[in-house]
Amino acid sequence: MPGAYSKRETVVQFNTDIRVITQTIVEAAKEEKSPFICKVSESALKYMGIQFTAAMACAGAKKNLVFQSI
Repeated sequence: MPGAYSKRETVVQFNTDIRVITQTIVEAAKEEKSPFICKVSESALKYMGIQFTAAMACAGAKKNLVFQSI
């Protein structure tokens, strides 16, 4: 998101733990060409598991090419 600061863009953070909501966030960000942060709470991570959570992020990245990991 280095370009967001120089372009004076707002970077929004979403807390998500449901695949459908995550997919909607990613698709909207792609459509708007807008950066965002997708956050998963510790309790949601425990519930979904690290493998599922990582797979969800990787699938979104491959499909939409809008993710940047830090």
